[in-house]
Amino acid sequence: MLRVNKSSLKKKISNFFLITTFIVFLIPYSISGLSANYSYILYPLLIILINWKIKPLNKNFILIISYFFLILFLSIMYQFELMPFLDRRLISFLIFMTIFSYMIIDIDEDKIKAFKIAIVLIILFFCFWKLERYISYNYVELKSNLKFYLGSSRYGFVYILAFWISWFYQPHSKLFNILKFSNILLILIGIVLTYSRTTLLAFFVSFFFYYLSNFSLKKKRFFKRFLFIIFIPIIILTVINFLHIIAPWTAKYFSNTIFIYFSIDGLTTFYQDLFRSGSSHGFRFTILEKIVNYAFNNPFTGSGFLGCWIMFDNLKCSAHNQYGDVLFRTGFIGLYFYLFILYKVFEYLRNNHKDLFYGFIGVLVYGFFHETFKLSQGAFILTFLLGAMASAKRKVGSKFYKNSEKFFKKIEQS
Repeated sequence: MLRVNKSSLKKKISNFFLITTFIVFLIPYSISGLSANYSYILYPLLIILINWKIKPLNKNFILIISYFFLILFLSIMYQFELMPFLDRRLISFLIFMTIFSYMIIDIDEDKIKAFKIAIVLIILFFCFWKLERYISYNYVELKSNLKFYLGSSRYGFVYILAFWISWFYQPHSKLFNILKFSNILLILIGIVLTYSRTTLLAFFVSFFFYYLSNFSLKKKRFFKRFLFIIFIPIIILTVINFLHIIAPWTAKYFSNTIFIYFSIDGLTTFYQDLFRSGSSHGFRFTILEKIVNYAFNNPFTGSGFLGCWIMFDNLKCSAHNQYGDVLFRTGFIGLYFYLFILYKVFEYLRNNHKDLFYGFIGVLVYGFFHETFKLSQGAFILTFLLGAMASAKRKVGSKFYKNSEKFFKKIEQS
């Protein structure tokens, strides 16, 4: 009995350590506006030092990693004009390659649970913090500029992941059921208080895919799914109308920045803004155009892992697009490999973790308008998911190998 208690206590301490560590990895820390919390790389180094074991990589990923090394080598050899930025190139390359670091260690179910809990806990902290500030700013008559005081477009995709983790959580008691719906409500408030059009759009797209999945009306859950299909649009429209009553300034902001595009005039304005470099859409379109042109001139290497800032005299630039950023840094083949990586993670989550799957859809959509996996919190999320995927494949491969051995032994005996 004593052994059982000691084992249980040890597991609880281990889980607490994992959750706390993952929360630290998710903290959005910046230096001079650049995301800088890449502490997550310390975890696999620690595990390797403790176990003195490195797990084998899949052949496809060995090829991809080799190609990224080739990009670095070629870009150093022929991009002479960028030689003064060699130090920044090497640092960018090392940060980029950290996404593969968790693939050489085992990510088991306990670590995946700790990862999910860490995401929800850090988002709940931000939700409470934003809600407290929202209330206080309303009192001091700053509500007309709440986007400036509360808005954030660098962390919205983590809110979406936290929502889906909470949504799919299956509580075992009424108390936890109440906590679950309280969490969901608080995270939804947090999503609105990001004052980010991208966050709201990515969330609705992920929810749309989940909504579509319920159209396959299985016999066992026919009634529940039918009610879900009927009432969800009604609930969404009710909430949008209710928002105008309880938070008129917030509702006004989203009406002027998102819902306005659901009209003919709004669509016309959006199209015109694409060709105005001074507008938000036009600026993004201009940057993307410059990135594509640069990639056509350097199709195999891109910039060799340097950011789009090399195109500007003041050495400042943000791609505002995760895929455009990768295209600029690695060229067309590099982008193809990167999309292949994202597809493999997508496939793994679809078959194993529905909560992370729908959250991942939201993150992918978010990446069309902002960097996601380039930021430290996004890099940790992708790195962890790649590690979980690699561990799952090794587990399946190991089972297949053991079953094959048993099969051939039976044939030999017979």
